[in-house]
Amino acid sequence: MAAHGPDWEPAEDRILRKYYASMGARWCSMVTGRCRSGVYQRARKLAIKGRVYRDHARLSAEQVRAIRDNPQSKTQQEMADEYGVHLNTVWQVASYATYYHIR
Repeated sequence: MAAHGPDWEPAEDRILRKYYASMGARWCSMVTGRCRSGVYQRARKLAIKGRVYRDHARLSAEQVRAIRDNPQSKTQQEMADEYGVHLNTVWQVASYATYYHIR
């Protein structure tokens, strides 16, 4: 047994290798039943790269206007699906939290 918890099983390592980059540490921790810091440490040990946050979605000025001027005819999830971006991107644009997403 390791110093801070049970040894990692090969199935857990497979989950990390397959999903860590796309789903993140939080999701992997829920699936494996491990704490998030344990998932970070194991991913580092296995040399698995995490999510790449610098590749932000880019929206045209027209898309940004459509999101901000939305008369509640569409939900933010529907707009995210339509523009092919993450829901958080639509939320940030709608709440004027950032201008980073404009092309």
